[in-house]
Amino acid sequence: MLFLRSSVTRSFAFSQLAGLFLLSMATVSLSAQTAQPSTPPATPDASSSSDVQQAHVEQKAKDTFDRAVALIGFGQDTNRTNGNSIRNGTTSSGGGMVSFRQSPRWWAGYEVSYGYTKYTDTYFYAAYTVKHNTNEASLAYLMKSPSYGGYHVFGTLGAGLISLSPTQSGGVVTFFTGTPATQTVPLFVYSIGVEKRLTDRLGVRVQYRDDVYKDPDFKQAALDTTRLRSTNEPGLGIYYRF
Repeated sequence: MLFLRSSVTRSFAFSQLAGLFLLSMATVSLSAQTAQPSTPPATPDASSSSDVQQAHVEQKAKDTFDRAVALIGFGQDTNRTNGNSIRNGTTSSGGGMVSFRQSPRWWAGYEVSYGYTKYTDTYFYAAYTVKHNTNEASLAYLMKSPSYGGYHVFGTLGAGLISLSPTQSGGVVTFFTGTPATQTVPLFVYSIGVEKRLTDRLGVRVQYRDDVYKDPDFKQAALDTTRLRSTNEPGLGIYYRF
């Protein structure tokens, strides 16, 4: 009887210990499941979206025409000519020019220009003079460099017309007959310069421009040197982008 009572007592104690062990294991398992973090939902790749937007902006910038209007003040100096036994010189002067540029690409475009000045042609060592208004209009191909510290180097090459309209004549040439008349001749033009952007819209431009055309005779054979001459127009001005 004593052995049976002892066995029952040990069995009851073992069953209590086993119950406590199972209860503790169940508690630990439940706590582990509760503490496990949930997997966050997948999000779109932010860097991929940013790359797409940047590419769109760059493509839009490439397709947008760069336009600018400039006002240039320049000095005029024309070389002397000597031909057909006739010598022709000129006086120096100042003038103004307005130009419009449009660039379908950052490195290339075109320029339309109109300029005005007034000076005097002096024939036969100033024995006969013709003072005139000078108007020029041209269309030129434009090339531009990349930006270096906000500076751009550019060059143009083109053609147009130059018109010289006498306002006054004087002197006596024995074989000269008739009155000088307005003369319009073809013009070859090229220029080189530098521009500096001050703001997103405004900038300054420095340029050297050269006009090459037939020496004018104002429709009088006695004044025809049959030569070409060059008019230098160094200029400084401002431009506005839009």
